[in-house]
Amino acid sequence: MPTNITSTSAGRPVQLDKEVDRYFVVVDDRHAEARTVVHVERAALRPVEEELQWTELHEACVDAHDLVDLLTVTAVSHGHAAWIVRREHALEWAATRMAEVLEGHARSAAYGWIAIRTVDGDSDGVLYDCADDAQQAHPEEGWTFFVVSPLCPWTDAQCLEYLRFWSNPSALFWSQGHVAAS
Repeated sequence: MPTNITSTSAGRPVQLDKEVDRYFVVVDDRHAEARTVVHVERAALRPVEEELQWTELHEACVDAHDLVDLLTVTAVSHGHAAWIVRREHALEWAATRMAEVLEGHARSAAYGWIAIRTVDGDSDGVLYDCADDAQQAHPEEGWTFFVVSPLCPWTDAQCLEYLRFWSNPSALFWSQGHVAAS
């Protein structure tokens, strides 16, 4: 049972336990590589109140001459909501960079293995003969390796999904050959 302490500006009780809920996040995307979180609010409980809350925040964003955007995310806390929107923005930029790297190799009709940094989508620029060579060149964490072929181009969306998977801590666990316990 949640413990209620006081009310927030949206008329929603503060809860000390963690429950999945909807949050409104106001962000500033003027700096391309980094997203600044300006404000986070938990959505109101009642649909009518939530709509009024969203409308008020949206109008404030419009009044700011579209220098900020309003996003809706599902999270367990205000901090988690802020982390989600910043992480998603970073992954989108990394995926765009990764797609550019892959397109460069596809234009040169190159085949081989490539090493990509999961944090920013960039490469060391080397095309390796095999996966072992790429892994030996980058034994540290934060790199992923895969085959490049001009016959199989990657889209930005595919790069984004790939980086989402490999930036997830559980993906590292599964890549090391661990099997789920029954």
